[in-house]
Amino acid sequence: MRTTATSIAGAALLMSWLAGCDALMQGPPGAGDGCKTSGGVCKVEIGVPPGCTTGDCVTLTDDPVHVGDGSGRVRDVNLLWKLPTGYAFCMGDGVEFSGNTQNQFTDNYPTDDPQGARDHAAGGRKNYHWKDANTYKDTFKYTVRFHDAQCGTPFRKDPGVINDM
Repeated sequence: MRTTATSIAGAALLMSWLAGCDALMQGPPGAGDGCKTSGGVCKVEIGVPPGCTTGDCVTLTDDPVHVGDGSGRVRDVNLLWKLPTGYAFCMGDGVEFSGNTQNQFTDNYPTDDPQGARDHAAGGRKNYHWKDANTYKDTFKYTVRFHDAQCGTPFRKDPGVINDM
């Protein structure tokens, strides 16, 4: 009887430990449900680890970003790239799509609004907005350019957006 109770307790402890490891191994959270909702705000967090001085060490959640839920009904998703404290989209910076985008991306601008609304702030901004029509299933490459908050050190990363429709 005692062996069974000990085995059950040990199994419960092991399951708890494994669940914790699984959460750690999954990495940073994804861009979120806003990517799968018509009119939603799909937030792409840009990460710059300490000591990073080039785009090689910059991370994005997610890379690539998946827009849509596969149903073909998700439209007009607001993509919002968000910089960490100490960085800004300075003059000439932003998110630029390359190649034939099939008219999927419109309404681009830098903003300090956390939900991506236009604002009239001066200077470098914390976020960059595009609207994705999500009417054409494909992968679209883009370049994100930004600087440190003093607009001195430049950073560049070349990830992608996948329209899952």
